[in-house]
Amino acid sequence: MLSFDIQFVLTLLAIMLAILLLLLGYLIIRKVKEIRSERRVAGLIRMYEPAVRKYLQGGEASKLLSGTKSRAVSKRAIELLLAEMTELLDGDTVRERVRAFAEEVLADDYRNRLRHRRWSIRMNALRRIEEFRMLALRGELERLLYEETRTLTNAEKFELCKILCMFEDERLLSFMAANKLGFSDFQKRSLLSHMNGNMFDGVEKDFAEIPAEWQYAVVDVIGIQRLEAHIPFLRKLLEDGREELRIRSLKSLSRMSLLGYDEAFVRHASSPSWQERMMAAKLFGSSRSRFYLAALQPMLSDTSWWVRSQAAESMLGIPGGRQLLEESARHSDDAFARDIAAEWLEKEEFHESLG
Repeated sequence: MLSFDIQFVLTLLAIMLAILLLLLGYLIIRKVKEIRSERRVAGLIRMYEPAVRKYLQGGEASKLLSGTKSRAVSKRAIELLLAEMTELLDGDTVRERVRAFAEEVLADDYRNRLRHRRWSIRMNALRRIEEFRMLALRGELERLLYEETRTLTNAEKFELCKILCMFEDERLLSFMAANKLGFSDFQKRSLLSHMNGNMFDGVEKDFAEIPAEWQYAVVDVIGIQRLEAHIPFLRKLLEDGREELRIRSLKSLSRMSLLGYDEAFVRHASSPSWQERMMAAKLFGSSRSRFYLAALQPMLSDTSWWVRSQAAESMLGIPGGRQLLEESARHSDDAFARDIAAEWLEKEEFHESLG
């Protein structure tokens, strides 16, 4: 009985060893094939590069490139070459030639990859389509996003929206607004940042019709990108009844260069919301207008430390503001005002000592 058990164990070990050896052999053969393929691709890249560069820079076609569409290894070499050239070369003409060449050689492959069962292959195809601006695949991308949204991951939906932003797709904004796509605030801002001027103007026009989270993203992007043409729009939003929208509008206005004095902004310094008062103080400071000092000095006594601190910081950036801070630090009847003024004067002296 014991000898039978030992024989069984030895047989089992032999089978497992054989399986491991077969698996190892398979992996070695696969790796060898990958190395050979990579070497072939590298060799083709060296061979194709002069012809591709000449075509992209001067429009001169080469017979050498005419057969690249028929072989997978050649298409891989062209794909890598075009990706490299888009980083090295610049200009509208070059980008147009990259697009045309990519569509001729790679469009069918990418169309198939968009339906691949592996997520990584689908995502890589989308990123290449964006990189090469492959307009010929627009119809396929629209079908994926508008008709098959439920089958897509968040990353795929986001990448599709980015590409269709680039193509100025007219349906995109209403689609994003009407569907819960699960995008983060950062993703929303990123998509809006990819829109060109005309498309973004359309967002402003339909502002009242889009959900609040998209409205907030629109206001944020105006400030982040310093779109000064939209300042009148932000001013109008300051009259909105929603506190969050007013706060974000003030923040975006504070990013604009030298906005100047506007008496209409001063009323936000007495808002019931401390966040709104703080953003008003920030806006006053970014304008660098002496006329705001009269509104900022009383804010040194605000009940919120954040408001007091922002008011003091803003005063330091306005001509004549430092003198008023020094007066508040020495003579104010309010302990809050004295403390915050002294704190910021000390910070300023420290920074000045560092040079």
